[in-house]
Amino acid sequence: MGLNILRILLLLIFIPFLLSAADTFSAEVYKQDTDPPLLLYYQYNDYEIQGETEVLSHYYLLPDSSEAVTEKAILRDGKLWKYNSNFYVTDEFSEIIVSDDEISISYTNNGKTKSKTFPFNDKLLVGPLFVEYLVSKWDELITGETVKFRLPASDLLTTAGFYLKKIENSPYEKPGTVVIKMGVSSIFLKLLIKSSYFVMDIDTKKVQEIHGLSILPHQDNGEWKKTTNVNIYYKYK
Repeated sequence: MGLNILRILLLLIFIPFLLSAADTFSAEVYKQDTDPPLLLYYQYNDYEIQGETEVLSHYYLLPDSSEAVTEKAILRDGKLWKYNSNFYVTDEFSEIIVSDDEISISYTNNGKTKSKTFPFNDKLLVGPLFVEYLVSKWDELITGETVKFRLPASDLLTTAGFYLKKIENSPYEKPGTVVIKMGVSSIFLKLLIKSSYFVMDIDTKKVQEIHGLSILPHQDNGEWKKTTNVNIYYKYK
């Protein structure tokens, strides 16, 4: 149960992170606490218009360049309509469909599918939309306010509450940057899910680094582990 609850970071996570459609990036994802640093993934994004929809995609490649994870956010009229993630390495797929007053979540693992539809009118974020939302709340965050939202926990067919808040004197802070902490709102889940930290450029408002727990899997003695503590470093084109 504890491991499943941890996976609410899915959309997070880092699983990745989110940038606006205009920001084309590449990134390298490293496992924390390894010496020398262990490269887990290369990450890049893509944006395209398909008829009346916008599609924002994030891709994760293993060091041998094989595809490991993809996630796509599909927008209609500027609003999230559909989101899907595909974990090729662990044989998992999820899809979320959002309407004005409800949400439908479908999750498939090893060929077995479960789904649920329920009322929903909160702010839902998914990976490719996260930074855009953060930037839209920039003034509130910079002045010390707390911003709340929800992330999908697809394997549990539900959502979970999170918050963003600027912190001072972070070891990740560098000149010209600000550090935004992302934490879980539930007191119970705080015991299971560690906070994550986004290092943002003050002038461009672009994410430079991410440090924290991710649901990007990693191999340990030939077995795929569902969560990984990672450091992610971004470059922009």
